[in-house]
Amino acid sequence: MIGRMIAGRYKITKALSSGGMGETFIAEDTQLPHHPQCVVKRLLPVSRDPRYLSTVQRLFRSEAETLARVGRHDQIPQLLAYPEENQEFYLVQEYIEGHPLSLELNQRWSESQVLSFLQDTLRVLEFLQSQDPQVIHRDIKPDNIIRRDLDGKLVLIDFGAVKDWHVQQLTIMGEPSVMVGTVGYMPTEQYSGQPRPSSDLYAVGMIAIQALTGLFPKDIGVDTDGEKVWRHRASVSDGLADFLDKMVRHYFRHRYQTATEARQALQSVMNSAETIAGQRTVIRARPQPVGYSSDPPPPQHTLPVGLEPHQKSTLGRRRFLNWAAFGGVGFLGVVWVSFWGKQISDRLQQIEFKTVKVDARGNISDRKTARTKFFAEDLGNEVAINLVEIPKGEFNMGSPAAEAERSNNEGPQHVVFIEPFYLSQHLITQVQWRTVASLPQVNQALTADPSKFKGDLRPVDNVSWYDAVEFCARLSNYTQKTYRLPTEAEWEYACRAGTQTPFHFGATITTDLANYRGTDLTAQDTTESGAYGQGPKGSFREQTTDVGYFAVANDFGLFDMHGNAWEWCEDHWHSTYQGAPKDGSAWINSDAAAEDERVLRGGSWNTTPRACRAAIRGKYGANKHDNDLGFRVVCIVD
Repeated sequence: MIGRMIAGRYKITKALSSGGMGETFIAEDTQLPHHPQCVVKRLLPVSRDPRYLSTVQRLFRSEAETLARVGRHDQIPQLLAYPEENQEFYLVQEYIEGHPLSLELNQRWSESQVLSFLQDTLRVLEFLQSQDPQVIHRDIKPDNIIRRDLDGKLVLIDFGAVKDWHVQQLTIMGEPSVMVGTVGYMPTEQYSGQPRPSSDLYAVGMIAIQALTGLFPKDIGVDTDGEKVWRHRASVSDGLADFLDKMVRHYFRHRYQTATEARQALQSVMNSAETIAGQRTVIRARPQPVGYSSDPPPPQHTLPVGLEPHQKSTLGRRRFLNWAAFGGVGFLGVVWVSFWGKQISDRLQQIEFKTVKVDARGNISDRKTARTKFFAEDLGNEVAINLVEIPKGEFNMGSPAAEAERSNNEGPQHVVFIEPFYLSQHLITQVQWRTVASLPQVNQALTADPSKFKGDLRPVDNVSWYDAVEFCARLSNYTQKTYRLPTEAEWEYACRAGTQTPFHFGATITTDLANYRGTDLTAQDTTESGAYGQGPKGSFREQTTDVGYFAVANDFGLFDMHGNAWEWCEDHWHSTYQGAPKDGSAWINSDAAAEDERVLRGGSWNTTPRACRAAIRGKYGANKHDNDLGFRVVCIVD
């Protein structure tokens, strides 16, 4: 791109950054005297799928149209042009010489510094909302606020996330999902795709708290109502502390609703502070509430009684699974580690697991020990979720025409490209479900113990698609990461783990390796034999088993991908793959009703072996429950 001329006028001279949906460059305006610098942003979609491309193109144009509509403000970069060339989209904006606010947050700020920051930022938001009350920035964070060298003022940049509130639902319900925002600065409603004007105020409040405490947002605790607990870490007046608490309330209706309302409240705080200062009253650090220390608690390394360190289960219960069947350490071979203030890439650990391959008759023909990377999401109370690193790649999705007992809905077979992600190593268990279900509600209530087959380490069952989505929303809010259900393509890619056989074990399956209906359905029914191909019939356990019971994973280190419980995926049901996305994204219907069918994958304890194949596709109403329905979760790559 260096040296390239955009719109016959703007000459690219330097690359600034690349990420998200675009690339950013420094350019010269060759048609003005002295060739002043400007910023050029180029759309850089991660997929060429037409539906996805249409979405990100609309978001890109939305930035230009919004900047043009809100008018000129001294603390917003001026829009100079937004040309389109050869189906590529560009934004040309005023260049702001300065440094990002993040560079100033390496030490704590005084209360006066925070008050100045709040005044400056709220004035910009007040201007935006006065021009159009429905405009939401959606990605206010320290890196998107520039301290201008010329006058020291704060300038709000990167309006690529700007969305009109009234079209937000069209984006979520009618088009492929494009995640916008930054973990830690996004409030709960934004995770669920429903940002409000007060969502931007939440982000400003979190930056102010970060400046006062020196804590990153994800390290700031919450109380039992989901509200932020931070005052004990800051020397701050009651008035400002109360103001910031309202800025970052968990429920959006409990915050200030507009920047004007927030700025007026801030002015009252400042007036009160001036009165107190006139009375020579000293503001002191607030006393620490009972149960909190001035620093984050230390990592916990205590082990349950009777277990050696290498035997500690990250599922947090004092029992072994049947992981010795094939010798060696199975998925329990993990040392418990608590992580503080690290990104996922910094938290990855090695985990060891067993894999096997079978011949056409189901006999084990190969065994090996493998390793992969994972991180443990600590839920507290010795409960965690192991998330395995799934690498980027491509695969043939669906079954070949020659595969035994296939269905037409498994085709046409097509190549799909997958970006890296993290997937829970096991189906979500009942103890994990109870822990997350106890967190503050996001969209709907959750039953703490919905499962028919009881057991802490058994997969949670009897959960609807909406229940699983609510679990992801609560987990996202608690961890300040983005969790969701896997797409159908991600699930099959993860299940196959580089194989093309009906099962990741090989050409067949046995009840020594997975939990499914291994006997005839009825004595009279001869169409379903309980066996697949030349493989053997087996047992019928008539219930779920503990996750990892068989101690055999696929080559990605994932357990129970065949059988035990059907797994919900993001996608709506489609009868074939004709027109399916090829970039691994979810296939969503724009006109779907709440009860419409969603995709299930993997089979269950109650299905025949053909229904446990990697290519099998199931469907069920999104609001329905059953005792063989479970799920696992995806965490997006940071």
